[in-house]
Amino acid sequence: MPHTPASRSPNTAESQIILLPAELHDAILQHLSKADIQTYRLICRNFAENSAQWLFRKFHFTSSLPDLKRLSGISKSDIRLCVKTLVWSTDRSDFEAEHVLEGLRVRELKNILGRSSQDQLQRPQAANREHAVGEGNVRANNSIGVFFLQAIFSGLPNVQKLHIRTSQGRYEMHASLVAAHLAGHPLSKLRVQYLLWKSVPAMVSLEHAIESLTSLRLQICLPGDVMARVSERPGSIPAVVNLSSLRECLGSAINLRTLEIRLADSNWWTGEDFGSSHLRLQDIIPEPNSYPYLRKFVVGQCDTSEDFLESFLRAHCENLRVLKIQSMRMHPRGSWSRLFQNVQPFLRLITVELSGYIENDVRHDTSGWALDEQLEWELKDYLLGKQTECPLR
Repeated sequence: MPHTPASRSPNTAESQIILLPAELHDAILQHLSKADIQTYRLICRNFAENSAQWLFRKFHFTSSLPDLKRLSGISKSDIRLCVKTLVWSTDRSDFEAEHVLEGLRVRELKNILGRSSQDQLQRPQAANREHAVGEGNVRANNSIGVFFLQAIFSGLPNVQKLHIRTSQGRYEMHASLVAAHLAGHPLSKLRVQYLLWKSVPAMVSLEHAIESLTSLRLQICLPGDVMARVSERPGSIPAVVNLSSLRECLGSAINLRTLEIRLADSNWWTGEDFGSSHLRLQDIIPEPNSYPYLRKFVVGQCDTSEDFLESFLRAHCENLRVLKIQSMRMHPRGSWSRLFQNVQPFLRLITVELSGYIENDVRHDTSGWALDEQLEWELKDYLLGKQTECPLR
């Protein structure tokens, strides 16, 4: 009898490949590019189902109406449970996200969300709770942006991480944290790549929305008028911007395991050129012992007082395992050598990374060190307890 495809046994090599277990799919998919995964999904339904989480685990979108409609469609589709990370790019236009989301009309909401929005806008789930959105504190039910994002997060229950790539950042950060909290799926990881911070009313209303975070990564940029005042007063160390609202925001993130704070390059070099300080750790971190579970601390291009940083490192030495420092200055002056010698006996670090340079004075009139490869290696060994003498002299 001729051998035809219809007479093949279900135990052939081909059928065995089709029925690969999930573990083998994962072992293969981790080595494939996004384009390859798309081709992989075309083999059969089993391959498509097992590769969905690899292809759709991260979803990129902008603040344009077509992208918002795509995002809404994903939140109601079969692949919605695969999405773990959202990347929101709003860096093409200042205040783009706020203008688009808060400017949505009911007709547009119906079109984007695919259902009637009028009654939900009038009767939100949290009508009596206030949340900080935009330039100040507004009620969540009066913010169309929060309402829209709440609907999105309700349909994406497995989203844990939000990466905001922005030219402003404050609105996106506030609205997203509040919306995810109201949806019952609070974020655990937040990264804001360019956070322009201005003086705004204290954000006490973000307390519950932000305390769920375990990882917070901020690149902070101060407004242009602040930089102008710095350049007008070279050599001064003025408190040129009110960071109390950012301080209260960080003070509510009590469950952080990872904290990264960096000052934008443009701000840092303006301060360098004019010998001025404009962002100090003690201005934005409420207390030296603010984060009892902190395991990873990354700080770059900021100023600090010797007493504050020493108290911070000592307070977190029990759990802190990763320390990364890039280009810092003492404010107004201090001693890095003394600081490291005072904290080294208490630290239990397993990873140390140092780069750039460290200076004992914000005005450059005392000693400092360029962290070249040799010095970085020696200082790293000292902080890890592999060397007995501090290399900074």
